Parts: sequence; C-alpha cells; structure tokens
Amino acid sequence: MYKKDSIKNPIHNKINRSKKPPHIRIGMCVAYCIWVITVFVAINYIISAIIGLIVRSGHGDWLGNANVAQTLASVFIYVVTITIAIYFPYKLFHDKTEIKDLGIKRKLPNWVDVGLAPIAYFTSLLCIFGVMYLIKQFIPGFNIEQRQQVGFNPSTITTQFELILVYFTLAVLAPVAEETLFRGYLFGKIRRYFSVVPTVFITAFIFSVMHLGVGFLTDLQWNVALATFVLGITLGWLRAATDNLWASIVLHMLQNTVAFLLLFAVPFTVGR
Repeated sequence: MYKKDSIKNPIHNKINRSKKPPHIRIGMCVAYCIWVITVFVAINYIISAIIGLIVRSGHGDWLGNANVAQTLASVFIYVVTITIAIYFPYKLFHDKTEIKDLGIKRKLPNWVDVGLAPIAYFTSLLCIFGVMYLIKQFIPGFNIEQRQQVGFNPSTITTQFELILVYFTLAVLAPVAEETLFRGYLFGKIRRYFSVVPTVFITAFIFSVMHLGVGFLTDLQWNVALATFVLGITLGWLRAATDNLWASIVLHMLQNTVAFLLLFAVPFTVGR
C-alpha cells in the first residue's frame, strides 16, 4: 500500500542525516555532484558519437531523419546515464539506491501533485521574469533572448509523427528522466548530509549547469541556465514539500509542454 501524500513544510521535513564532520559531508556532496555531471556528459558524448558513426557508415538509413536520431539518442542517453549513476556506486561502494530513495513512493501522481503543478509553474514563471528583469538592469549586455538548444530544429519537422517524437522527447522523456536523476537520485544523496534548503539550492545549481550548453563562455546559454536555476528551486521545493517525485515531474512536464507548443507545435501548424 502506498501512503497518502500530504503537503509538508519542507524546512521542517526531517530525515536521519549523517552525523559526519562538515568537511566529510561537503566532500560527499561534491563527489555526488561531480559524479552525476561526469556520467551525464560522458554518456551524452559517447551515445552521440556512436549514432554519428552509424549514420556515416551507411548502415543507419533509419537514422537518416535527424528527429528520429535525436529521439533515439535521448532515450539511450537518459536510460544509460541513470543506470550507471545508480548502479556503479552500489557495485563499487555498496551505496544502494532504492525506488523510495528516488522519491517514487506511489505508482502514479495524485490530485495534489497535479494541482500543485500549475500553481508552481506560474509562481516560477513570475520569479524568472523578475530575475531576468533585474539581471538586465544591472548587466545591460546580458542576453535574455538567447534560444535554448534542445536538439531539435523546428524547420526540419515536416510530419505529425516527427512532431509527436519531439513532444515525447521534450515533454515526457526529459522531465521523467531529469527529475529522476536530479530531484530523485542527487537530491536523495545530498539530503543525507544536508537540510532541505541547501539540498534544494545545490541540486538546482547542478541542474542549471547541465543546461549551459557547450562552447566558450560567450556562447553558453547563461539565460537558460539562470531560468533553469529558478525552475530547479521550485522543483526541489515540490520534491521536499510532498516528499515525493511526482509533483516535480508533473511541473517539469507542464513547463516543457508549454515550451513545445510555442517553439514547435504552433510553427508547425501555422506553416502547413
């Protein structure tokens, strides 16, 4: 039987945290953060390189469609990343991670999770607008309109099937996988050593770093990382407040669905 969820005060949400000295707790936190970043980045490059080699070898005609290739790459990247991130620490250091440690304590979201998502979404949106406005006032050259690179190009989507693939990847796969990795695995590990507030901010920071993109400092998606940091705080608060992962997954899906509609669905419909 799954226990009925309730909204808790995340500040007073207590668990049995480690009594180790501060330098040990900080070291473990840094180690988990570096581990997640390293695995995610390494697997991303490896899977992308493998798919690229298959396409160039001439044996991957079915990967000739960029949107199909991106969807398959995303599936493999997320699945392999989460598997390695959880399995290797257990195999090497007996650091076991159970389903409940990921915050998955029910089979499906309930009405609390669904109801909190739109409230949290609009709150997060207002905070993002406020932060962007302040940044623009103090740093006039800051580019708040840089478009996030999501792996798909709206101009290459010519069929409804491709549009469905994009939606699945961005609004279903990515939210479930990223919340499992960041608000599930990483949040749970850091929560062993720190209280809720630093745990929320640390996971939000790592989450934002992973959305910077690749390139020189001037090429990085600083506006995206900043917005993602604010969103990450909201997602972390939901994770702590409900003591479950579902609310943050639903919010993340809502966030990405709105982005999908604006960036892909509307241009596809208007352009037909």
